[in-house]
Amino acid sequence: PADVERVWVQEEPLNMGAAAFVKQQLGDCHLQLIGRPASGVTAEGLTAQHKINQAAIIQQAIDIATH
Repeated sequence: PADVERVWVQEEPLNMGAAAFVKQQLGDCHLQLIGRPASGVTAEGLTAQHKINQAAIIQQAIDIATH
């Protein structure tokens, strides 16, 4: 249905993982993507930064689920 909100959440950068594949499979359907920004590496390199980014991804997903 057109009025369904579709959201894909992943912890990998959006240019890695399944986000691009899922978006392609859904065709013209609007899909909101939540994840780390596109990057050439899979991890931030600093544990503290990883925890900050992970918390932000989780919070975005919770915000969508509870609105």
